[in-house]
Amino acid sequence: IIECDRQDESALTKWVINRLSRYRKQIDEKDAAYLVALLEPDMTFMDLELEKLARYAGNSAHITRNMIDTVATRSMKSRIFDLTDAISQRQTAQALQILNGLVEQKEPLPYIMAMVGRQMGLLLRVKKMEEKKLPDMARVLGINPYIAGKIRKQAASFSIDQLKETMRKCVQMDQAS
Repeated sequence: IIECDRQDESALTKWVINRLSRYRKQIDEKDAAYLVALLEPDMTFMDLELEKLARYAGNSAHITRNMIDTVATRSMKSRIFDLTDAISQRQTAQALQILNGLVEQKEPLPYIMAMVGRQMGLLLRVKKMEEKKLPDMARVLGINPYIAGKIRKQAASFSIDQLKETMRKCVQMDQAS
């Protein structure tokens, strides 16, 4: 028996760069990490998205963030990240627009709330790690440094008490459904 775990974001980022080279395309490591963060961590699905990106790029040898935003199919995780980003920036209209989009796409509300709760839990962990001044947060959390930076920025918008209260409300909503 062989166990084949999913690759972590760092390994997937390197794989994306390597895989795009087969299409004679280049991508910056930061943009590759961004792409990995947008997609489901499924290499078969990612491979299809990379082919789509390479075809979209045409004669251009370089894959840009704009191309990624235009072509890539965003994962549920990515859309939840966008939702919590809008919430952290106090952009209520944008947060409601993202939430409505998820509901229109038939994503179950309990699942959306569970994912928001998970993201808020991650923000709480980051906040506590920063409070203790723990180094190398990305490695400890097992996430790409680019994503860790974005999560840090989100966490900075909340106090620990706000995050705990949000987590409590998410649990209450989960229990009520």
